[in-house]
Amino acid sequence: MRSLPWPLPSVVAGSFRTALVKAGSGDFSGDIPGKLREILVSGVFPVHDGKMYLPAPSDVVAQPHE
Repeated sequence: MRSLPWPLPSVVAGSFRTALVKAGSGDFSGDIPGKLREILVSGVFPVHDGKMYLPAPSDVVAQPHE
Protein backbone atom coordinates (compact mmCIF):
# COMPACT_ATOMS: atom_id res chain seq x y z
CA MET A 1 0.00 0.00 0.00
CA ARG A 2 1.19 3.50 -0.77
CA SER A 3 -0.34 6.94 -0.61
CA LEU A 4 -0.72 9.42 -3.45
CA PRO A 5 1.78 12.28 -3.59
CA TRP A 6 -0.97 14.96 -3.78
CA PRO A 7 -4.78 14.89 -3.46
CA LEU A 8 -6.59 14.19 -6.70
CA PRO A 9 -8.63 17.11 -8.14
CA SER A 10 -11.90 15.26 -7.58
CA VAL A 11 -11.06 14.80 -3.89
CA VAL A 12 -10.23 18.49 -3.48
CA ALA A 13 -13.41 19.60 -5.25
CA GLY A 14 -15.62 17.19 -3.29
CA SER A 15 -14.06 18.17 0.03
CA PHE A 16 -14.49 21.87 -0.70
CA ARG A 17 -18.12 21.49 -1.75
CA THR A 18 -18.91 19.35 1.29
CA ALA A 19 -17.29 21.91 3.59
CA LEU A 20 -19.45 24.65 2.03
CA VAL A 21 -22.65 22.76 2.78
CA LYS A 22 -21.58 21.78 6.30
CA ALA A 23 -20.66 25.41 7.05
CA GLY A 24 -24.13 26.47 5.93
CA SER A 25 -27.35 24.52 6.29
CA GLY A 26 -25.84 21.03 6.20
CA ASP A 27 -28.68 20.00 3.87
CA PHE A 28 -27.72 18.05 0.72
CA SER A 29 -31.31 17.62 -0.50
CA GLY A 30 -33.23 19.22 -3.35
CA ASP A 31 -31.21 21.12 -5.93
CA ILE A 32 -28.17 21.56 -3.66
CA PRO A 33 -26.05 18.81 -5.34
CA GLY A 34 -26.64 20.37 -8.77
CA LYS A 35 -25.69 23.83 -7.51
CA LEU A 36 -22.56 22.43 -5.87
CA ARG A 37 -21.45 20.84 -9.15
CA GLU A 38 -21.64 24.28 -10.77
CA ILE A 39 -18.89 25.57 -8.45
CA LEU A 40 -15.60 25.33 -10.31
CA VAL A 41 -12.65 24.11 -8.29
CA SER A 42 -9.17 24.05 -9.79
CA GLY A 43 -6.23 23.16 -7.61
CA VAL A 44 -5.79 23.02 -3.90
CA PHE A 45 -4.90 26.62 -3.18
CA PRO A 46 -7.61 29.29 -2.86
CA VAL A 47 -7.52 32.10 -5.44
CA HIS A 48 -9.28 35.48 -5.23
CA ASP A 49 -9.15 38.08 -8.01
CA GLY A 50 -6.53 36.02 -9.83
CA LYS A 51 -4.11 35.95 -6.88
CA MET A 52 -3.42 33.20 -4.36
CA TYR A 53 -5.46 33.88 -1.22
CA LEU A 54 -3.74 32.77 1.97
CA PRO A 55 -5.04 35.01 4.77
CA ALA A 56 -2.96 35.46 7.90
CA PRO A 57 -4.15 33.44 10.90
CA SER A 58 -6.20 35.46 13.39
CA ASP A 59 -3.65 34.82 16.17
CA VAL A 60 -0.68 36.40 14.32
CA VAL A 61 0.98 39.34 16.03
CA ALA A 62 2.92 41.81 13.89
CA GLN A 63 6.07 43.26 15.40
CA PRO A 64 7.32 46.65 14.15
CA HIS A 65 10.86 46.79 12.73
CA GLU A 66 13.31 48.57 15.02
